[in-house]
Amino acid sequence: MHRLDETRSRVITCAGARSAERRLLEEIDRLSTSAVEEIGLPLRVVVPSRSLRHHLIRVIARSRGGVAGLQIQTLFGLALEAVARSGLDSPRADAGFEVQVRRLAAAEPTLRGSLDGLTDGYDAVVGAVRDLLDAGFLPGNEDGVLERIEDVAGEVAPERLERSAALVRLAAAAFDEAEELGLRRSTRALQLAEDALQMAGPDLVPTRTLLVHGFADVTGVAADLLVALVRVLGGTVILDRPPDPAVPERDDLGGAYLTRLEERMAHLDRETDEDIDRAPEIELAEAPDVEAEARWVAERIRDLLDRGIEAEEIGVVGRTLELMALPLRRHSLSGNTDAHQSRGLTFLAGNTPLGCGRPDRCRCRRGPGRRRGG
Repeated sequence: MHRLDETRSRVITCAGARSAERRLLEEIDRLSTSAVEEIGLPLRVVVPSRSLRHHLIRVIARSRGGVAGLQIQTLFGLALEAVARSGLDSPRADAGFEVQVRRLAAAEPTLRGSLDGLTDGYDAVVGAVRDLLDAGFLPGNEDGVLERIEDVAGEVAPERLERSAALVRLAAAAFDEAEELGLRRSTRALQLAEDALQMAGPDLVPTRTLLVHGFADVTGVAADLLVALVRVLGGTVILDRPPDPAVPERDDLGGAYLTRLEERMAHLDRETDEDIDRAPEIELAEAPDVEAEARWVAERIRDLLDRGIEAEEIGVVGRTLELMALPLRRHSLSGNTDAHQSRGLTFLAGNTPLGCGRPDRCRCRRGPGRRRGG
């Protein structure tokens, strides 16, 4: 019988997404139980995004039918649960917070002079303040950050220094005012959950053991909560460091984003999974125009479906799909549409969702311009 106090928290590093998923399933099998007294405490799997959560639920349902006591949730979902259990109100005032930041930014002469005449000029400011707060910035850090800005005065243009200092002052003012007015952003739940977990301990979110999976990059506040969860609840963190697709002998450069999280968990036991994903097959197709490119994509999707690939396993990813929307819809609806349109395909774009010819049957999702985590 597996108990939390018998487990040392550890980090398992895998070489590729498939290897990481295989190892996760092995850990779930190892930790699952049919003992009635243990099922009451869930085996929690924490992931960065709803899309990964849905994928894992689909994989487990298909391969195992179900696992008693297993709970798969996003980090944000777990944070909301912890906040609710602690008796606090869940922060959800993102729209109000953005209005507040725009108003405060207009009162900063440095920012107003640069942005007031632009259409949606303050969008950039809202994003910068959001990034600062997600990185863990608090008003108590303001003086230290401003001092650091002054330290680089000889290396950076004066106008950039002024804008940077204005953004720091703005972030501090926005945080204070948001707390006073109750306009807490939804991601503030991560900080509140960490504080509540540190105070209440493991009873706040009853857990048999914890598995963390799928995080490729995290903001400062997300990393703080993950570290607190592993420290308080105990469990296993599965990290994916894939090889470079072009040069499999070396790590992919994108793995550098994991370094910060790995450093925060350097004190944990470590293990390297020796299984390596097979090299991906990469096919380059060149098209003379958008119409031809859309037709190639539509034909490729139809070919995969005809070969028995489930629609949920097919994704179309693009920097932007605005120009592709109509051609893709047109070619997707031509010919035999049953196989293509009767199931849910996922289209991801950097900044826009892609509509489809049969929205009641084709599930189209917005791809994150900024990854949470995820």
